[in-house]
Amino acid sequence: MKSLNFIKVGVMLAVPFVLSGCIDDDYDLSDIDGTVELQVKDLTIPMNIDEIKLSNIIDIEGNEQIKEIDGEYAFIEEGNFQSDGISIPFVEIAAPEIEPTVTELDLNIPENFPLSDVETSVTELHYTVETSVSPFTYETHSVSDYIMSMDKIGTELEVKMNFEIADLKEFVKTFSVRNFELQLPKGLNLSTDEGVYNPSTGVLAINEGEHSGYSLEFVMKVSEIDIKAAGIKYDHDTHTIIFSDYVGIHSGEIVIAQKDLVAGINPLLLPKTIELHSEYDLSKILVKTFTGDVKYTLGAMDIAPIAINNLPDILAQDETNITLANPQIYLSLNNPLADYKLYAQSGLAITSQWSDLSKTETLDNEVFTIAGTPMNVFCMSPYAPSKYYVGYENAEHVPFSGLADVLSGDGLPVSLKVTLDNPNVPVQHVEDFQLGKDFGQIQGKYTFYTPLELGVNSKIVYSSIEDGWNDEDVDAITIKVMDVTASVTNNLPLDIEITGYPIDVNGNQINNVVVEGVSVEANATDHPLAIRITGEITHLDGIYFKAVAEPKDNNSMLKPSEYIHLKDLKVKISGNYINEL
Repeated sequence: MKSLNFIKVGVMLAVPFVLSGCIDDDYDLSDIDGTVELQVKDLTIPMNIDEIKLSNIIDIEGNEQIKEIDGEYAFIEEGNFQSDGISIPFVEIAAPEIEPTVTELDLNIPENFPLSDVETSVTELHYTVETSVSPFTYETHSVSDYIMSMDKIGTELEVKMNFEIADLKEFVKTFSVRNFELQLPKGLNLSTDEGVYNPSTGVLAINEGEHSGYSLEFVMKVSEIDIKAAGIKYDHDTHTIIFSDYVGIHSGEIVIAQKDLVAGINPLLLPKTIELHSEYDLSKILVKTFTGDVKYTLGAMDIAPIAINNLPDILAQDETNITLANPQIYLSLNNPLADYKLYAQSGLAITSQWSDLSKTETLDNEVFTIAGTPMNVFCMSPYAPSKYYVGYENAEHVPFSGLADVLSGDGLPVSLKVTLDNPNVPVQHVEDFQLGKDFGQIQGKYTFYTPLELGVNSKIVYSSIEDGWNDEDVDAITIKVMDVTASVTNNLPLDIEITGYPIDVNGNQINNVVVEGVSVEANATDHPLAIRITGEITHLDGIYFKAVAEPKDNNSMLKPSEYIHLKDLKVKISGNYINEL
């Protein structure tokens, strides 16, 4: 400010010299106005602004979201998520109540049956069994909604059939059955040593067997039921199983041989008609596995919102609008149902939340598919990157064009909410699917990896204040024109519009001025910069520089090596210097 001081001193010396030749010593000069106003033209204010590099503008020291990866800036956020446990409950069907039955059996006496010498001539006598069956019904309305259809079920079912002939109690020690045909439910896979079971008819054929006393019992274990063969009706909409059929006896013979009689009993004394008391006990059905169609809704898999609250100033200005060339969301997750080769599907949406509004972007194809393999890895982005992020090298690409706009808006959003929409296992066929088993959770991790490669329509704003100019002399100048000149080198891949406005000693913008900015193209070298501010500027203390950068295309990658260099910066002011002598 020496030039101003010389002006001031010169004026103060000159004025008394002029006045001394024409002023009487008796006159009072106290009322004379000593204010002087001088024209100031192109007064230079010395400036020194260093080169501005992105590594300075974007400070990543201690920043958890902006990282330098392979010499480029990237926004990174990582986290984990999980589903609820996956399980389809057992199906349990209460045992039916079956009324016992009583059937009369007639003694079949051969025509040549001897009337004497019984001890040596009688071989055996027969009671003929007539058909006697009882209906039963299993029914439940609590089958899981996840079971769409059933072809067969693996189960624990026990069938007991008890027959008693009390009328023979006093006559026989043992007896035999021959050509017995028992009626069981159809479609069973059962284990028994009693005979041969036909699943198509439900008939258990027993050629012959000896039993002691006057009763006989058959116990069968059922491990599987063919739904169609058994005639079981399943209604998915009402979650209902109805299983109706018959159990009982079709035909056969009760055979009493001489050796079966109690000692001293004459065969002629055997009752001509006896009663066969039948009781049937079917246990509850516990369905432990099924073959058929399944679907499964996985429920919410919450991912904590990604807070956008720790970004460098250059990316957090109110006027910033960022579209990203190829942001990427990576997912890695297991498939607990891989043993059944079941695949799953899910939508994915990102909701950008500002203080007063929000918007949501979804996948191009609405859903992505989790294959029926133990692990699945995905990259969701507008286009497949040339190199996947570390740890996701074998990712499957899923198109997500809208991801480029998740940060786009009037300033950056406050947060991003990532949502897996309706994750589910679509209807698929399974073999021997285990019910009641906890298959565990889907365990996943995500990485939101966003190279700061700006897309078209992006806008980032950088501002800086150069102040501390004011002193007594500058404060005395009413500035009419302020010219800011410099030489600018811009190796950013962005066109820059540089403007500014003056600020006063209180840091406030000085209004009522006209600012003429300058454009600097991407990769410009030593581009002349000239900002002219005209109006009435008082109490000047500095200038607020504002650079608005916009990319020309989608190849505008921000790197620490990029910079804006202003050199030879000069500020010239013209106006009126007003001060007291």
